[in-house]
Amino acid sequence: MNKKACYLFCILILTVILITPPVMAQSWDDEAAREFEELRLQQLQTVQKRSEIAPFTTDGCSGNQSETWEFLAQRLPGFEQQFGDKPPWESCCVTHDKVYWRGVVVDGYMQRKRADAELKQCVIATGDKLAPQLSQQYSTTEDNIREAFSIIAELMYRAVRFGGQPCSLLPWRWGYGWPNCAFASLSDIPAIYSDIKSDEHVTFFHTTGWLDADSAYWHLPIHAWIYEPEDSVVRIGAFAMVLESQYGLKTTPDTEENFKHRTNLLIADNERGKKLVIRLAGQDFTLPESEENGHIAGTLRLPAERVNAIANHQGYIHFFAVTQAGDERRFEGDIRLISRSGISLISDIDDTIKISNVTDHKQLFANTFFKDFKAVPGMPGLYQQLADHNVAIHFVSSSPWQLYRPLQEFARDAGFPWATMNLKAVRFRDKTLLNLFKKGTDTKPAQIEPILQHYPHRQFILIGDSGEEDPEVYGDIARRYPSQICRVLIRNIDGSVADNDRYKIAFENVAQSKWQLFNDPGQIKANELLNCR
Repeated sequence: MNKKACYLFCILILTVILITPPVMAQSWDDEAAREFEELRLQQLQTVQKRSEIAPFTTDGCSGNQSETWEFLAQRLPGFEQQFGDKPPWESCCVTHDKVYWRGVVVDGYMQRKRADAELKQCVIATGDKLAPQLSQQYSTTEDNIREAFSIIAELMYRAVRFGGQPCSLLPWRWGYGWPNCAFASLSDIPAIYSDIKSDEHVTFFHTTGWLDADSAYWHLPIHAWIYEPEDSVVRIGAFAMVLESQYGLKTTPDTEENFKHRTNLLIADNERGKKLVIRLAGQDFTLPESEENGHIAGTLRLPAERVNAIANHQGYIHFFAVTQAGDERRFEGDIRLISRSGISLISDIDDTIKISNVTDHKQLFANTFFKDFKAVPGMPGLYQQLADHNVAIHFVSSSPWQLYRPLQEFARDAGFPWATMNLKAVRFRDKTLLNLFKKGTDTKPAQIEPILQHYPHRQFILIGDSGEEDPEVYGDIARRYPSQICRVLIRNIDGSVADNDRYKIAFENVAQSKWQLFNDPGQIKANELLNCR
């Protein structure tokens, strides 16, 4: 390496080493560090609740990196001409500062860790971008340039991991836009937490937020289920006996685990009258008490400016249940923000995306409780293609809410994109135990219409199958919401034809161009759906 290149590397690396605070050799990413930082985040929360955030400011690259670079540019002859008057990675620092300035409290530890990792990757990417230019300018290899930037990136990452924790006395701490929380008292935080016992569990269901008419406020629905998992040999045995006597279904070594897991969810002890406290956008919210079926449903209404600031780049809001001290379990949920305009897809589950054989009750129960869930070939790819173009997806089904988690895991593992699910409430004690799957005409209109009403300016695609009442339900919806329903797609599972009497009645007064009976997902043209009006 020539002297000119050595001079460059010394300037680049020494600028970082000499002006960033010393970093402890031990890791700042272990569990003890996280526990300490969670306490600091609580201190920051008390300050945020009683203060206003200051306007955004940045010093470029903190630790006097930018100032030192400017000093050298002003004092050393020829420095500015060769190296510029700012560090080449300064834009990375400014982007990092914007996240640190706001100092989100909700999941703050992971948010800060993610921001620090992105800073590191940005510096490395800057080295990759400048390597061809600098290697020629300083007569060295591109690999040497990249190595120097990688060293700088690692040093900066370690510095911000250690020194950037909230409530430190450093000016570039997490949440530096707020008054310093170093001396805030944890006693200012009221002892409000969720009423969840150690043997109880919380499941948060995916939901989507909507804007009000003037786009000033986001409505953020929270839907949860509080229950005590059961492992009752007696109740599982009773259900098994019913299925065997009615349909001749028995467990095998290959299906026993599925049956036990799904049946345990069905017979779980629902917890009524429970209080649930969640932390979202740096604030704690107490939800309504749980109902008889263990479900809690509430909608938060928050200023759009505040919500937009804490949503991630994909438009998701993350939250979690506030549990008692010493309860290390984390019950977390996500809300996706859906814009007022765009395209949404409302889809059935059974025999539309998942093979269930709903018209054959024996096969239906076998596919629901015994067998591994299987996707309809071609449907995951179609839905993912639509989601890649920002189509929001909602699943509606007569399947019981208790099977939400297995269904969600199936959809994820099969390659379906993130989606909400609207299912049916059922209790083990109900006399309708064997009638778990109600007719679509009884359940789906009430599931679909609120979605249409929350997003009156969006266009909707409805996808179902010919096995039960999807054509009738979707045809009725299309007639009552003609300006919102742009396409209806029915998967043909019974060998029917589009011109038979059933479809003539189901889609009466619905334009032929709006609906389609398909045998294979390959018959669906995604590009046409993305342009439907």
